[in-house]
Amino acid sequence: MLAEHQAGHSHTAQELAAAQARLKAAQGDQALWEQLASEAEQAKSALVTKLAQMQEAAVAQPAAAVNTLVAAAAAASNAVELDEADTRVIIDDQLKAVGWEADSRV
Repeated sequence: MLAEHQAGHSHTAQELAAAQARLKAAQGDQALWEQLASEAEQAKSALVTKLAQMQEAAVAQPAAAVNTLVAAAAAASNAVELDEADTRVIIDDQLKAVGWEADSRV
């Protein structure tokens, strides 16, 4: 009877040791996953901040780009000097390019 009890106790002690080893491994895994989740949350927060900054820059940029384009167009238009005859030649060329007959040089 004592031998049976000792054998049962030995088996139970082995099961307990195995369960404790699994618990320790699970706790290690839990700590790893918690760390990964924390790092992911920090990365997400940094990306949210960066996205907000980029959106603010994008909203501000088009106005500056349009103003630059308008200024360049105004400067270019001031540099162009066309009389009516030159303008008619340009328009005739554009009309011919789309299949119309035009000849203002007559």
